[in-house]
Amino acid sequence: IQYIMQHECGNFTFVSKPKISVKDTLITVKLTETGLNKYVKQNVDYLYQFLTDINIPDITVTAGLFQLTLIDVHMKDLSVPIIDLKFIENTSQFNMMNLKISFQFHFKIQQQTYPYVSDEGDGTLSVAVHILGEVQPQFIESCPDRVQMQTVSSQLILDEIRLKMNGNMQFLYDTLSPILTSAIKQVFNARMNQVLYEQLIIGFNFALTDYRQVVQSADSTYGADNRNVNVKITPDFLVSQFTCQVHKVDFATKTVQNWVETTAQPRPEVVSNYDIQYFIQKDVYQIALNCFNEFTEEFKDVKFEVMKFVRMGLMTKAQTKDFSAVLLFQIKIDFREYKKADNDSNFNLAFNKVLECVGDCAKVETLGYEVEKHSNRAAVAIAQSNSMDARECINIYVNDNYFHVGCQQFV
Repeated sequence: IQYIMQHECGNFTFVSKPKISVKDTLITVKLTETGLNKYVKQNVDYLYQFLTDINIPDITVTAGLFQLTLIDVHMKDLSVPIIDLKFIENTSQFNMMNLKISFQFHFKIQQQTYPYVSDEGDGTLSVAVHILGEVQPQFIESCPDRVQMQTVSSQLILDEIRLKMNGNMQFLYDTLSPILTSAIKQVFNARMNQVLYEQLIIGFNFALTDYRQVVQSADSTYGADNRNVNVKITPDFLVSQFTCQVHKVDFATKTVQNWVETTAQPRPEVVSNYDIQYFIQKDVYQIALNCFNEFTEEFKDVKFEVMKFVRMGLMTKAQTKDFSAVLLFQIKIDFREYKKADNDSNFNLAFNKVLECVGDCAKVETLGYEVEKHSNRAAVAIAQSNSMDARECINIYVNDNYFHVGCQQFV
């Protein structure tokens, strides 16, 4: 687990803010139990990757007068069932029933007394296991912005085991099969259960850590800081906190130079049943709008001041040498596919209307649409949101400082 975490850490250098804290939170993501179960279901490929890489030592057992050694044991097939997760305060329980694994092996069998009959061949070992576990989130010192799951308790129950050997003495293998299977079951319970469970946890952790520290915006060198500030589990939600500040990024050297100091504001609780819920603090848009001047020729001198959220969206003041205006932008969630079953959630600005204007007001609408056009080039974004559709999302006003976006995931 440590290796996985270190492998995923240290990709980007954040020059002005190498360490972040809860104070720096600008977006909070909450997953319900249903949402997390869907998330895990969509990421079972990680379990395949790590279970198929299990390093299994040779297995030697004795059955009567015969000694059997299984050599080059490796996974042939894997069937991952539905994994059910439940929240408890600070921990999550998971229940994985009927996990079926088929191993291939080469074997050697040797009679221990005269006439010392021996044979070798190939075979399969099929098992079905039931795994119960309880885990809690933690950060490690070498990787302070990536969460991993630490085991609180675990139990692996071997429900079924079947042995099939193919060789010259087939009649003997069929006769000895019950004794050999019983002996291998004892070895499996003594040595393999812990190895298998640890690989499952590594797979879960890799799914949690295999996301980008910086989410690159469309057609630009800007990116959203996706370092994880904090993760906690309540009886109702898995809660993750991010900064999501948008800055210019040197992707060649993986370096982020800039940072804007912000303070997380108190947020009233909003109760909804959406699988995944985003709570967005207005300051994150101030930082994103500071990047706008690079994308426009007509409004190079514009300065924005994010004012507050209202029920229809975000009120923003815009000032140029020609006008002073207040514009209303709506929050428009846009999912950009990064890879299969892994979308970036972009919280772009869509121009709604001009609320106030003094000066050359004919240009203000043009500015509004320019902001909308280029919003995805300095996008407030969260990585690894899985398969969702904007039509399954809803915007909810919280207060002057916060807006809430709730979405349903595809099963």
